[in-house]
Amino acid sequence: MKKLLRWFLLLSLSVNAGLLSASTMTGYEFYKKLHPKQILIHDGTLLLSNSPETVRQTGILYQDQLKGRGRLLFHHVNQTKNREKKLVIVADNITEEPQMLRVYRKAIRPPDYHYLRAGEEVLKAYFHNTVEQIFFLKPHERIVLYDSKETCWPIQAVQSGMMDLEVEDDLKITFAMLERSDSIHVIDALERLNKDMAPRGTFEYLTKYQYIALPGEGKAYYLIEEDEKDWIQGRDALTGERAINYGNYGIMYKITLMAIADTKVFICPRGGIFQGVVRWDDGQIYDIKRPHVFKINKERVPIGEIKQGEVKTLEYFLPNGSAAPVLLDFEINK
Repeated sequence: MKKLLRWFLLLSLSVNAGLLSASTMTGYEFYKKLHPKQILIHDGTLLLSNSPETVRQTGILYQDQLKGRGRLLFHHVNQTKNREKKLVIVADNITEEPQMLRVYRKAIRPPDYHYLRAGEEVLKAYFHNTVEQIFFLKPHERIVLYDSKETCWPIQAVQSGMMDLEVEDDLKITFAMLERSDSIHVIDALERLNKDMAPRGTFEYLTKYQYIALPGEGKAYYLIEEDEKDWIQGRDALTGERAINYGNYGIMYKITLMAIADTKVFICPRGGIFQGVVRWDDGQIYDIKRPHVFKINKERVPIGEIKQGEVKTLEYFLPNGSAAPVLLDFEINK
């Protein structure tokens, strides 16, 4: 059963993302399709470490540099022969000057056999996070941002997490699987691991702003990221190849809705299996779950109501381990 679930998770990440179109929108044939205005801002650097998602040996999972604002996202499964492994994230000051590093959001899930739950819990922790850490790095100093050595990493369990940070100057970030007893200094001699089906890379975006003017009557929908042209492109720093963030993992969507009539708002996953959350304008967190694969009728989740003349914004991430796309569903009250 675990192998079957694992297969569907990989399929969701690599295939389902962005394959739906209006012609396959069962149940929405008579809804008006909305086209929002979109703004994508170079507001920081996302380092995505998700490939190899299934890790079979110790080594460097991903590594690159960032400067200014950044976000680190990881999602890896221990597929080695024993549980005496750990996942570490280290930061190296690669400049000749001391510098300050600020971690202002950090959400990391302990090893979990339930991959969907891990992605959901990371987002819940991220939205509720209020802890800030300040580090002062000497020239060429290495510090540990995360080390799972206090917790065994069982075989077939996933470690998943996300953190936001800000640094003054060039900083090198390394994600690695080590033996549990290893010092972080062994990283310099580790092999760079080849990627698998899941995405990884460096992307120069953290937030995507979308603005939707809602209609004054009837029913409407907006499909978040409908096809491949919507996926963020970047680079794989380990290979030099172009990288595509299928699903736009780690990108926050701030979706502003402008109503000219009272409107009920729903959210509905349309891809494969899905388990996540969305944060509504008032700060309320709503769970979104679709743990089954084959069911044709996708359940929608109510997330709020907008009164006539109101403007509200919701915040959304595609959860680690879940599949895109997701749609917003609007019903105008008359």
